[in-house]
Amino acid sequence: MSLSKSMTSGPPLRQIIAFAIPIMLGGLFQLIYSIVDSAVVGRLIGVEAFAAVGAAGNLNWMVFSIILGLTQGFGTVIAQHFGAGQHQKVKKSFAMSLLLSLGLGIVLSVLTVLLSDPVLRLLQTPQEIFADSSAYIKVIFGGLFITFFYNNLGASLRAVGNSRTPFYALVISSLLNVVLDIVLIKVTPWGVAAAAIATVISQAVSCVYCLYFVRKIEILQLEKEDFIPDRKMMIAHIRMGGPMGFRNFVTACGGTITQFYVNGYGTEFIAGIAATKRMYSVLELVSTGMDGAIATYVAQNYGAQRMDRIRHGLRQSAVVLLLGAGLIMAVMFPFGRNVMGLLISGDAEQLDRVLSIACEQLNLMLVFLPFLYMLYLFRSSLQGMDNALFPMLSGFIELGTRLVIIFTLPGLIGRWGIYLGEVVPWLTAMIFLCVTFFIVYFKRCREMPAKTEQHTGK
Repeated sequence: MSLSKSMTSGPPLRQIIAFAIPIMLGGLFQLIYSIVDSAVVGRLIGVEAFAAVGAAGNLNWMVFSIILGLTQGFGTVIAQHFGAGQHQKVKKSFAMSLLLSLGLGIVLSVLTVLLSDPVLRLLQTPQEIFADSSAYIKVIFGGLFITFFYNNLGASLRAVGNSRTPFYALVISSLLNVVLDIVLIKVTPWGVAAAAIATVISQAVSCVYCLYFVRKIEILQLEKEDFIPDRKMMIAHIRMGGPMGFRNFVTACGGTITQFYVNGYGTEFIAGIAATKRMYSVLELVSTGMDGAIATYVAQNYGAQRMDRIRHGLRQSAVVLLLGAGLIMAVMFPFGRNVMGLLISGDAEQLDRVLSIACEQLNLMLVFLPFLYMLYLFRSSLQGMDNALFPMLSGFIELGTRLVIIFTLPGLIGRWGIYLGEVVPWLTAMIFLCVTFFIVYFKRCREMPAKTEQHTGK
């Protein structure tokens, strides 16, 4: 079986779904890990430990989202060269992405460890959970260079049509993480830091696994000369990945500012919001799989100048995404509280208050879920068509909308202002991306009319 595959010919929807399924299954395993991981912390240590991890969650996501955006951009460049049949450029692009991910990862690790405590204080993290939040996030940040390298390998494999190896790596990481969580928390005195150590070790093992299979893919097999720095190629990666990473950073900043207000409502509210955030992986289960598949599909076909296939594939993908959103809503509306109840234990009255807060936000997020799914569709499509500007600007629109809501509504309607600050930005960003997608798509069609007409309908 080939470990790389072009998506520039054949039935679009079948290829997209076949590519997306391993990513969705990977998301499912990650979800199971996330629930078990939270349950281990919440049940073996307690509500305050669960809240401590939750208080560090936005800071963790803010940095991780930068890495995710950068590596997605690197993968987009590789996918475009792969779709165009430029195999030597694929090798060079992959080598430059490895150098960039290692170098930037080390810099990020050092900076974030140094800045973690001041930022947690700036966010007004409650004193009773500050020490645990600090210990957890410092371990996570200390391993960021591993996280960066691991995500770059996964993005590079998906860029050449291989979504199975990253899926298997994620399964290994999730299962190992759960085992290490339980063992380390039970046999060591490290508390929540043990959960962070388990995460870093698990990602390192999965990184080695991905490297093993990268060596088996001919188009990704590198020679020493491939690692000679290529300024033009590095700039191409930064030009694509930089805006995507910055967009994610801007969006995550909104979440971090929200956390500032969440912290002001006390430990129970923090725990409730943290429980809802753990469910975010459930809500995104279909969209994250389709997002990776659509980005790769569009990038490869854009490299091959197959604008007709992009149009057909996106129409069919939109239907799948909306059906997926409906399915998630049908499951989570009645059962969301039960799932979140698995995460934490404690006094019955306290637990009821925490879960009531979590369900209020979860149900509102479900109402807005179709908008989030369409946001993913338009954003990944724009990135695949070599446009990082509008997706980056959408991050500012999300941030601006969130700030307006967070600064005004909580004073008028209380905690519901916090809830709305999470979901309304999805709608505003989706509208912006929808409009700009059609502008970019028709512009690209005009730039390559001969190729598009040649392949229409095939």
